[in-house]
Amino acid sequence: MRERKILLLIAHPDDECMFFGPSLLELVPKNKIHVLCLSIGNESGLGEIRRKELEASCVTLGIDVENVSSLDHQSLQDGPNNSWDSNVISTILDDYVNKNDINM
Repeated sequence: MRERKILLLIAHPDDECMFFGPSLLELVPKNKIHVLCLSIGNESGLGEIRRKELEASCVTLGIDVENVSSLDHQSLQDGPNNSWDSNVISTILDDYVNKNDINM
């Protein structure tokens, strides 16, 4: 059976534990989990702190830190009045899936 490489795509740091903690705890022991966060959550200027918190949270959940990526993309900045272009997200997602051989 081929190893399952599962990608969790989230918008902001803390989404991994706030919305997906129980699911990740169930999936981690039997699968290789990747987390791709589309922003560093920098609306309040705390982006680098939040990036580190995301990594620490994922490690606590049992995810290898090298499988955790958070982006600081010009078109994907955090903020209540910002709209994200779905084409940008689609391109980033496609690249990540192909580069990391994600199959779920």
